[in-house]
Amino acid sequence: MNFQQLKYYTVLCEAGSFSKAAESLFISQQGLSMAISNLEAEFSCKFFYRMPKGLVLTPDGEYFRDWATQMLGNLQELWEHFEGRDADQGIIKCAGAQGVISEFGSDLIEKFENIYKGYSVYIREYKDRLCDKVIEDEEAHIGFGIEPIDHSKFECHKIFELQLACLMHVGHPWTKYEKIPLSVLSEEQFFMVDEEFKTADSFIEVCSKHGVKIIPRMRVGEVTAVHRLVRSHGGVGLTNVAVAEALATPDTVWRPFDCDDMTWTIDLFKKRSVVLPRSSRAFFEYVQRLLSSDAREKIAPAHIMEQNITDKYEKIPNP
Repeated sequence: MNFQQLKYYTVLCEAGSFSKAAESLFISQQGLSMAISNLEAEFSCKFFYRMPKGLVLTPDGEYFRDWATQMLGNLQELWEHFEGRDADQGIIKCAGAQGVISEFGSDLIEKFENIYKGYSVYIREYKDRLCDKVIEDEEAHIGFGIEPIDHSKFECHKIFELQLACLMHVGHPWTKYEKIPLSVLSEEQFFMVDEEFKTADSFIEVCSKHGVKIIPRMRVGEVTAVHRLVRSHGGVGLTNVAVAEALATPDTVWRPFDCDDMTWTIDLFKKRSVVLPRSSRAFFEYVQRLLSSDAREKIAPAHIMEQNITDKYEKIPNP
């Protein structure tokens, strides 16, 4: 048992369904279900009755909910008491895969800098593969990257997960589906991002494992271009749920795929051989702690989705 499982459990109790809880936690339903099953197995009991209208707590489940809520509250009080005590002065250089920081970054960084007075976080966004190389070359100490990441080279911590989605023009016949079945994917050529992004290649690989061959119609340098191409040329494009919601227009719709493997998984990571400076270590541990034990509010990134967060980073003085 760990605090992450306790947070998952309390969010599930509040949401009343696995789908709603998984969405708010930015993890898959399968991952949430496994975490809860492991808790039930550890204590040799059932915490929920699975009813047609949703989940109902068993007596053991109610007891465990109250205990878990108290434990998480005590942990939060503990961190609030000690948080930020050792802050002095320091610059924290981070690399982020494009689109990741806009999902949660500004709010999280502002909170960190308010607690750790004197520490400043600077982030520059890169295409997925280059983000990994920047951390490997030690041009930045902390990365927010897209799986797959080489775990033999990097210490990785999954911080959230989004579903990939199929973007379509409103006139496309696939709009009739609630989820896009894999069996129809080979009928269309996709607009998708280029080889510098891991997302599209991972999507093609998953499809191949299921016996479906994907032929890209066009590969472009950013996901916003995929949305513009679908709007102007029709057809279908590969995106993720957060971007699809942020860039929604009346002439496009999106649908998730009927496959649990179609995910956009984000890791906090650092090079294994690097000992982080004091300031970077504080930020690394802060992010890991916050995003592994708290359900995050959804932050709509529409207003910053079409720009990279680079200006502030370029002005960083050499520490």
